[in-house]
Amino acid sequence: MSGCNKQNKVSKLEMDVLDEKFSDVDIKELQPVDTLCSFSRDYPVRVEKCGDKLVLLFAQQDTVIKIMDLNSREIRPLAIKGNGPNDVLSPSFFNNHYVSADGGLNLYDGNLNEVVSVDADSLKLRKTRMPKILMQEGSINYWGNTAVSYTLMKSDNLFNITDIKANDKKAVAYPFELSEESMKMLKRFPTYLSSIINANRDKDRIVVSQYYFDMYYVYDFKGNLLKSVNLSGDVQDINEGIKKFFDLSPAGYIRYAPGYASENGVYLRRLKEIPLADNRGYDAVESHIVKIGWDGEPQTVIHVPEGLNTFCVDEQGRFIAIINSTDNEGGEIFHLVRYE
Repeated sequence: MSGCNKQNKVSKLEMDVLDEKFSDVDIKELQPVDTLCSFSRDYPVRVEKCGDKLVLLFAQQDTVIKIMDLNSREIRPLAIKGNGPNDVLSPSFFNNHYVSADGGLNLYDGNLNEVVSVDADSLKLRKTRMPKILMQEGSINYWGNTAVSYTLMKSDNLFNITDIKANDKKAVAYPFELSEESMKMLKRFPTYLSSIINANRDKDRIVVSQYYFDMYYVYDFKGNLLKSVNLSGDVQDINEGIKKFFDLSPAGYIRYAPGYASENGVYLRRLKEIPLADNRGYDAVESHIVKIGWDGEPQTVIHVPEGLNTFCVDEQGRFIAIINSTDNEGGEIFHLVRYE
């Protein structure tokens, strides 16, 4: 990645990115190095790096797992996961994917209630039962005996810290009070406060952002709130944020999408959305990634390439992204692109 000089302040971005108090944060542009592969008939939805291999998840009738060797560019099928047309949830990697006792990658299949360990070198899978206490949980960070997650389709609390061995789940409440009006609105759209959770047990930190609210929070593993951050200004009132969203404010709103975590920090993807012309929802118009340290401090703002679907980051901080584009006939093409 190439950086700008220090006088190019974050506050000068077209999008309302960071308040002046964060103006010493670097701005960086991703520079494409090469296109590893392109797909015109397959639909890659997730990519993770494991040594000199990439593990790719493809969305079809079931989720297909394939392995790419970064040296030879060879792609080999590994397995099909899921439950056919009866799938409710797509199998997904655990959010703390960079932690694995055997050096592989772990994903979870909420349809079959399985934890799947992927060995990219031997092209083997090992399946174990998902602990019952984690069923109906999302955004899971998993260490075998400990997990951090939130309960799907519920808005009762921000997240849960689970001691799997003791079969004990501790709910961590929202760090704000919801008004009666907000509670009524949330009955119409209970996923509004859904959490995106990235946790690091070694550093005793849990970073929680939310899909539809421009805030992130930093906790320890005891559930203590250490920091609240709103990158575009002072900590805003949650009830005003909810009202703004449901009123389809002409100014739009800023939200978070699932990002990425590594040993060095969390990459939060932040989108600004404005109402569609028919006032029947929002459409994303600008997007960027904010890298924050595990202490919760913003470090870098990274402009997002057009068409970005998802991405991973290697040990040197280099991005590998799935980019969506269209061909001359209007069909979708997905490019696997490496950036520096």
